[in-house]
Amino acid sequence: MVVVALLSFGAVAFAGGDVACVLQIPRGTCHPELVDAIDPALTVTPSAGPTAAQCETCLEDHCCDAVGHCDDEPNCESAVRSAHQCVLQGGATRETACVNEIGTARGLDAYRCMRDQCGDACGLPVCHVDPAVGLILSPTCDACFANSCCAELNACAGNRACQLMTECILNRCGPAFGPTLAATPLDQLDQRISAVCSGAPGPPGIDGSGVSLTCVDECFQDFANQKYVQGPFGDVTQQSGCLAFKVYACGARAQCGPACTLEAGGSDASADAPGDAPRD
Repeated sequence: MVVVALLSFGAVAFAGGDVACVLQIPRGTCHPELVDAIDPALTVTPSAGPTAAQCETCLEDHCCDAVGHCDDEPNCESAVRSAHQCVLQGGATRETACVNEIGTARGLDAYRCMRDQCGDACGLPVCHVDPAVGLILSPTCDACFANSCCAELNACAGNRACQLMTECILNRCGPAFGPTLAATPLDQLDQRISAVCSGAPGPPGIDGSGVSLTCVDECFQDFANQKYVQGPFGDVTQQSGCLAFKVYACGARAQCGPACTLEAGGSDASADAPGDAPRD
């Protein structure tokens, strides 16, 4: 526990001096253990990740003001702890949904400091989106993908054909992108990723689901017979399709559909959705 000292200066008595000054130190405390969801009984986490002591030490050093302010608000610390636990269990694709449950400005400030200053120490998904990645449809859609699918976006950014496929999907789906993303059956994504990445014939649509992925399928078909030569590796279309579909699948798992749904006229239907954060 770190004591946050807010200093106010009054008259302090100096021996031999005519002026007396008193140094008063109001004391407040921050309790990082109340926002940290890592089990303190684990000296080494199952994934060889950080321990509670590492997370709390970092929070003490870098986030005591934010955590202390959260302490002044009822249920704030428990909300941040719940969000932390949710992300630890669900990973990057669940972060936006987990953080949306915090619901207060002080809680969001505390979580944001934990993520920005102590992400590695607290086991949070810390990733910076490659600047080469363009806007994903709209600001709120982009925030959902950037917060939840950073690794997938960066992998795609290093592959030209993947970038073009992704841009094609966004442009061709347009207003249908969000609803299509939301309607994609999540329980079939792993099977479809495996098929796409192994070079299975046919478009990457979800067979038998009743969900129309026409705009997604069309873009994969457009690039199916194109040759993208990168150094000695020859045709990388299969690899590119694999990377592009992983971006799409990540957005579906992260439940980015509502954030990527546009109102009539192209405006963002969820522009005021809580929890959206700018890219790293």
